[in-house]
Amino acid sequence: MSIYFRETWDNIPAVVETPEILRLLALWEKEAAAGAPSSIDHFDLDQMPDIAPHAVVLTALPSNDYHYDHYGSAIAEIANMNMAGRRVSDFNSEVGKFFKEQYDDCIASGRPVYTVHRADHAAAVLTWERLLLPCVDPKNGAARIFVYMRPHELRHEFLENILAASADGEKGVNSEGKCNTGGRFGICLM
Repeated sequence: MSIYFRETWDNIPAVVETPEILRLLALWEKEAAAGAPSSIDHFDLDQMPDIAPHAVVLTALPSNDYHYDHYGSAIAEIANMNMAGRRVSDFNSEVGKFFKEQYDDCIASGRPVYTVHRADHAAAVLTWERLLLPCVDPKNGAARIFVYMRPHELRHEFLENILAASADGEKGVNSEGKCNTGGRFGICLM
């Protein structure tokens, strides 16, 4: 299975509408404009209570892996798992491989990246949006990544939009609540 995704490295504000992402990107860019790598200390989750539930903070390890130092409570709840204290290599799947490649690219380039990807591990989520910000730990120089992650599109909203846009959506079920396959596509969505 391959992972559907799209990524944006340049002019991220042109493709993003999420205010939190724009705010975090502006904070990162302010320090980057001064010519210094962005310090992870500028992303103090205790000072960002609206961001913390949707944040992931990682440390690059010498073993070519990443440690999840923080895994936001909103992400853990909707994904039905908590990766805090674990490693990306523990995410033994195509998604884990995708994340590792994205983290490697973000660290190597020293640039932020915005991604939207299909959600294979969270049943309620169709796609996630993520902003990855490469940072450094001023105490030890370790490479860190600050990630803001939230559902981009929920499955039930996607289905509701399809049904609302479909002339057959209302006709899919007859008055007895049974599937009417006589519609244009011969299917019933319930």
